[in-house]
Amino acid sequence: MNIYRFDHNVKIYNLGDLHRGQKNCDEDKLHKIISVIEEDENARWVSTGDILETAIKSSKSSCYDAVSPEEELDLISEELKPIRGKCLGFVASNHQNRVNKEVGLSLDKTLADRAKIPYLGIASIIKVVCGQCAYFIHLHHGVGGGSEGNKVNRAIKLAQNALGCDVYLTGHTHTFSYVQDIQTIIDRKRDKLTDIRTHHVCTGHYIVYKGSYAEDMGLKEKPRGSSIVELFAANPGRESLKKVLVSFFG
Repeated sequence: MNIYRFDHNVKIYNLGDLHRGQKNCDEDKLHKIISVIEEDENARWVSTGDILETAIKSSKSSCYDAVSPEEELDLISEELKPIRGKCLGFVASNHQNRVNKEVGLSLDKTLADRAKIPYLGIASIIKVVCGQCAYFIHLHHGVGGGSEGNKVNRAIKLAQNALGCDVYLTGHTHTFSYVQDIQTIIDRKRDKLTDIRTHHVCTGHYIVYKGSYAEDMGLKEKPRGSSIVELFAANPGRESLKKVLVSFFG
């Protein structure tokens, strides 16, 4: 588990579902959020995947609507250079997994090497300590789609694979939504059950609707941008003093 320590509040932006290289990627918004993260000393970022479009001939999306995976790697690696030292990690995703399925090459590991950002695997938990408050964040690309309620339900269901985290981030559905929940977990130190408040976030996207596959399929347009999870520092690090604020950069 990667552990990061700060003596101040931290804002964690999610740069997920960028689909860099796809003709409908909102490059202006992407460049804007990179500048925001670069200029804010309290800002850090993660990614729930689909950083690249990775359109190949066998994929559902047309390879003629995107540049080559090699060009995508060059583009995003250069764009992320100012903030690569602020990356807390990214996880695998279905678009980037296309290359692995075809030829057994991990595009995620290639991206990690090229962009110099940490790759965390299919799913991961990172620990972010602010002051003495320890926050656990679970990252997964996400699965499925459907109605807004179904998207949120799937996100909450994924949390069952890693109970006890404070924040759960999932992408894939190209929507931003946020709900809170309560988990009852075993406190093994004190031999009792403890209720913790959990925060479940569907993390947004960067695809312009007009001319996209979403418009072609008659899906509803969703706001473009990134979720932001702000973690507050406190001393001592009691559960009651932990505070999480979720917002959206759009």
